[in-house]
Amino acid sequence: MAHLKFSPLDTVEAGLIYYNFHFDQTAQFKKPIITSKNAAQEVDFYSVWSATEWLTLSGVVGFAVPGTGLKQAAQTFVIANGPVGRGVGRTMTLAEGLSRSNISAAGSVE
Repeated sequence: MAHLKFSPLDTVEAGLIYYNFHFDQTAQFKKPIITSKNAAQEVDFYSVWSATEWLTLSGVVGFAVPGTGLKQAAQTFVIANGPVGRGVGRTMTLAEGLSRSNISAAGSVE
């Protein structure tokens, strides 16, 4: 994991987080087709705006690309559970977005 954080304004904080996911052991799947420990790589961009002492707005956008090991695991799952001869395909990217607001009053949080 790598984390880059910056504050362009006193009320705004933003950053990038990079994850490089690996399987601990490929043998955990008990399938000889899974040979790679490379599970996925992910990049998240987040921003937090503290509008007032009691209002905070935040958002996250993330993008992940499955690695060879995760693709092999997906293929194994399809072979075991899907129709005969069906492949996983080439489009295997993941994206997500999340927004959140926190309001605190009289010492309570969220």
